[in-house]
Amino acid sequence: MIKIIAIALPILLILSACGSQQDVFMPPTSARAADVQLILAVDLSLEPVFFSAAEDFAARASAISDGELSIHVEWLYNPSQALEHGDIQMAFLKSDDQSLPDIYFEAVSMPFLYSNYSHFTNIINNTRILNMITHGSLDSIEARPIAGFYRPANRLVTIWPLEEYHFLSEAMIALNPQSRSSDALQAIGATILPIYSPQERAELIMSGDIQGAEFTLAELLDIQWIGQELHVTDIGHDLSPVWLFADDDTLRSLTPLQRAYITESSAYLFNTIDGSFLAEDRRYRTSLEGYNFLFTGYFAPIRLEMLHRLESMPEYLVSSAQRFMLEVVN
Repeated sequence: MIKIIAIALPILLILSACGSQQDVFMPPTSARAADVQLILAVDLSLEPVFFSAAEDFAARASAISDGELSIHVEWLYNPSQALEHGDIQMAFLKSDDQSLPDIYFEAVSMPFLYSNYSHFTNIINNTRILNMITHGSLDSIEARPIAGFYRPANRLVTIWPLEEYHFLSEAMIALNPQSRSSDALQAIGATILPIYSPQERAELIMSGDIQGAEFTLAELLDIQWIGQELHVTDIGHDLSPVWLFADDDTLRSLTPLQRAYITESSAYLFNTIDGSFLAEDRRYRTSLEGYNFLFTGYFAPIRLEMLHRLESMPEYLVSSAQRFMLEVVN
């Protein structure tokens, strides 16, 4: 279970403080705060698990607030615009949404910074990171991230164990031409071979003509793998995290306890989202056991002093990533 101490601790302190006050005489309290109705939108392009998670979030917030918070969940095309215009108060947004101009959203999603998905999830939900992102240029939507979530990424299949990013230097890697990974892999010296067909990519790597190829987990299952032992790695080269955003004005209008309800409810989202993706990953791995695959469970992230090696990355992005790594990663 992923530990989200930075998120949960303030809630525990608030709740324990509320409990301790019942042991001494207190004057009658005023009526509870007015009921609040919010709309939480989920981007239509996201996986169904995010809608399920949003419904769980709404139900929990209503339960722990005794109905004080009522959150309606809906699918929406381009929810960032609705959030900007005040039509909704919360939204699940992808980090590559064009309405998120802050360079730190790009920096924390840079390739090769994380060892695995849990490392990624823990880091981006660090309080300092959330504050660093919020401090940037998010004025266009006047909203702030409450939590960030991993999404399943494509895997690299290679002819040798892939333990560090520089193993790909000078390697020839076959990718779907629509893959987001091309710039990241070229930045560390790999040569990219664009090939649409997953079967053709597989045949090239099985023949030894190339050193690696990228696949979705579903594509791996559709291929008849034969021959040499191959290594499958999720190295964090293909990141597109999802963020739960809340409107700034809405957050300011809530009471401290109402904000605590939202924070506590968001903490439980990790159980739903990460649990679903972990189960899917285990299911695929079990299905692939009959083939000659070895799964690499750990990838050594790029070191701070080596960021300059990512020569094709924009300078502003590299410098932002350096600040990010100095702040938390290293």
